[in-house]
Amino acid sequence: MRKYVLLGSMLLLLFTASAQQDVTRDSLTSRLQTAGNLTEKINAEGDLSDFWFLHNIAISDSFAITAIAQAEQSRSHLLTVNAYLNSAARYLNNVNRLDNVHHGLDDIAHALAVAQDTTSEILQSRVYLLRSEFYRRSGMPDKAIADGNQVLTLLAETPHADSLKIEACNGLGITYVYKRDMLTAFRHLLAGLSLAEQSNDDALLRIVYYRMGDFYQNLRNYPKAREYTFRMVDIDQRRNKPMLVFDDYMKIAGLYSNEKELSLGKLYFDKAAALADSLHHAESKIYVYLGLLNMYYASQLFEQGAAYLNKPEVRKFIIDAGMSNELDKANGYIFLLKHNYDSSLYYMRKVEPFFNSNATDYQRVDYFNHYAELYKQMGNLDAAIQYKQRALQCANATHDLQSVADITSDLDSLYYKKGDYKTAGMYMGQYYSYRDSLNTLSKEKDLLTMEIDNENKRKEREAIRHEQEEQRKHNIQYIGITISIVCVFTLLLMMGIFKVPAAVVRALGFFSFIFLFEFITLLADNQIHAITHGEPIKVLLVKIVLVAMLLPLHHWMEEKVIHYLVHHRLLQLPSALRKHLHKNSHDEPAIPNEQKA
Repeated sequence: MRKYVLLGSMLLLLFTASAQQDVTRDSLTSRLQTAGNLTEKINAEGDLSDFWFLHNIAISDSFAITAIAQAEQSRSHLLTVNAYLNSAARYLNNVNRLDNVHHGLDDIAHALAVAQDTTSEILQSRVYLLRSEFYRRSGMPDKAIADGNQVLTLLAETPHADSLKIEACNGLGITYVYKRDMLTAFRHLLAGLSLAEQSNDDALLRIVYYRMGDFYQNLRNYPKAREYTFRMVDIDQRRNKPMLVFDDYMKIAGLYSNEKELSLGKLYFDKAAALADSLHHAESKIYVYLGLLNMYYASQLFEQGAAYLNKPEVRKFIIDAGMSNELDKANGYIFLLKHNYDSSLYYMRKVEPFFNSNATDYQRVDYFNHYAELYKQMGNLDAAIQYKQRALQCANATHDLQSVADITSDLDSLYYKKGDYKTAGMYMGQYYSYRDSLNTLSKEKDLLTMEIDNENKRKEREAIRHEQEEQRKHNIQYIGITISIVCVFTLLLMMGIFKVPAAVVRALGFFSFIFLFEFITLLADNQIHAITHGEPIKVLLVKIVLVAMLLPLHHWMEEKVIHYLVHHRLLQLPSALRKHLHKNSHDEPAIPNEQKA
């Protein structure tokens, strides 16, 4: 049932927002103390502000305010924009609180005002990109799309801005996924992938692979999502980025969890935990616990999930992050499962003020569903209906058709139990209407999957065609070079027939043999790179061996041929052949007459 799956979603959010920190408090403090200039100092203060956000909001605010004050005092537009963006970015760690969304957007508004005083398209684009991310995460997709398109417009004629263009394409792709316009989303992601492939930059490729993985995860094509994540693992291991490898393992574990492959999910959570231990990164271990907690809750294995929820370090982390309301809600639901209604009601009432005033609609759907389930089991149908209707109102606001259908079905059941058959029938009719819409969407999703497969195949065909065209051009060039070599050597031989100055013969011979042996090296070059996989040391060693073999042969052949031609030996060749044949005819023994007979 979907309403159970969302129980751990907020806890997992903490991981996705913060697990990429490859830093510790001490290392960040050291960076601040050793900062050589104001730019380094402001960046270090921004990172410290972000680090402390999930631990101590007051300390986080102090670093952010200090950085902004120093930047404004410097009167540098770049530093001021950076300081405000650093301050805003920390609120992305938890956009499920409305006050965090408002604080983040306020900082972005200040940054945009400063950026618009400059003529820098890149500076303005950075601000729009962060604001787009806020809009997307807080449920305002149309505003997010507007900002993403604004970035692409600003950077249309701007060189050396591939990373920002890719970020804009990725952001638009993700936003269209939220709007369920998957084909448009796919096209934007493909545009970003094309830019990243042209740049041949592993860091940019990793970003696009991450988004492509998210896209296929939304389509529930988990094998394809894992394929892109494994590509990320290859890149991060090659770049020696262990904390990014940690993130990759966590993502793979989550994908296996979504497929209910709990053993494989647990395997990759364990790999992530082992990596965190090897790096002595204790905080990352907590993210593993949160991931396992989410996996078990999503699979309705609540006892196993509670074992991780009750770990002291996990509880402390959640409370320090200002997420104690989620912890209380989880406890309320666990007591509900144990049929301890008084304790469950205590926790649900405790967090009700937060969910009424400072939670997003996504959170409220989850909370009101749990509250309604509690009253239903207690036999208070009126209260259960009241909270189900509030959940329905929030679900409609999120445009989540599956949630709307589930809640409508629950209301049908509650009114039927109450004996209000007319209202129950109304909700039943709505449920069937939503179910038909979901079935239609499911068929559209299948068609979309086919369209995306066709788009991928079209791209592959285009790549193959382009490769074949390039190969054809290369073959024509090889043929042209071969014909040129034949012509040059033909001309060289003709010089041996006619009386041409020796200096001319030597000069043409010199260039002819260079031409020939460089062509041989060119032909061997592709094979060398294929055999050695382009590794510089191996390529160098093979070429040394090849040159050691060809160079003596080159000099020997050049010396012999030119010496032969310079002395006009070619003119003597016909008479020498006639003399040789005439001599052989005289040396032939006579045949006796009797043998002739």
